[in-house]
Amino acid sequence: MTKREFAAGLLAQNTDNHYSVLLQLDHDSFDEPIRVTHQPGGIVSNDLEYIYCPFDITIPSSVEGGPGETTLSIQNVDHRIGDAILALSGDPLKVTITVVTTEDPNYVEVVLPAYELVGTSVYGHEVSGTLTQRNLVEQPYGKVRVIPSTSPIWFR
Repeated sequence: MTKREFAAGLLAQNTDNHYSVLLQLDHDSFDEPIRVTHQPGGIVSNDLEYIYCPFDITIPSSVEGGPGETTLSIQNVDHRIGDAILALSGDPLKVTITVVTTEDPNYVEVVLPAYELVGTSVYGHEVSGTLTQRNLVEQPYGKVRVIPSTSPIWFR
């Protein structure tokens, strides 16, 4: 399926193509990633099992001068979900967003890797947060001057 056909299928009102969003949540404190889908009954894609967990996610948007952002909301059906997210420390939660068709879940339509959960709100009925990609353009870089005294190999 081409990108144009995929985009047309996403935006179509009546279509035979049904898409599933798969989320892989990973953190240094996890023994293994948590994999969830909004597809009732769960789904197996490329030999990985994604369990059913109702959630809402927005299409990633571009922010001027930075990476795209998206919003993820999970129903807080058990207070342990919110407590677990608030208890994470160290590096942020990493999220990989994958879109597949329900007809052939082994064929990946779109993968959006390297999103990080940065802003979290926990309410009685839902947990929501902003997913963003790290803006590597603004990351500091070491200041090494390439001059004969520091890099003689370049001046032979």
